[in-house]
Amino acid sequence: MMETLTILLRIAGAGLLLLAVLHIPIGKQLKWREDAKRLTPVNTSIFHVHTFFICMVLVMMGLPCLLEPGVFLEKSRAGAWLAWSACGFWALRLYFQWFVYPANLWPWQANGNGGSHLVHYGLGGARHTLRCLCLVAGGLAN
Repeated sequence: MMETLTILLRIAGAGLLLLAVLHIPIGKQLKWREDAKRLTPVNTSIFHVHTFFICMVLVMMGLPCLLEPGVFLEKSRAGAWLAWSACGFWALRLYFQWFVYPANLWPWQANGNGGSHLVHYGLGGARHTLRCLCLVAGGLAN
């Protein structure tokens, strides 16, 4: 089981790193630059700083999963804290996926492209998988 979890954590880590890099084309698709021009200078700065730190969190969560997945699985208080904290993070992110960012607000839906539901459900499924993976790791680390 530990070998399977290690492989799954490595896959999750690679996915998180990929998502961090994909913020560049995602930003272009969602026209973040045009939206930021309509903001006040302080809000533009806040938007850019928050986007940067979202990418940093993805990298900082992805690297340990990819390079050292055992830290999530070791039987220690630190391993348990790490796994349970990641589980809580992804559980909250999953909640926001369904109740804060409804699919009908996504630009792809506004343009009549039904692909937004696929993206919405796909990302929701990926976040649920990350939450479950961290939940199992947290249980093993206790």
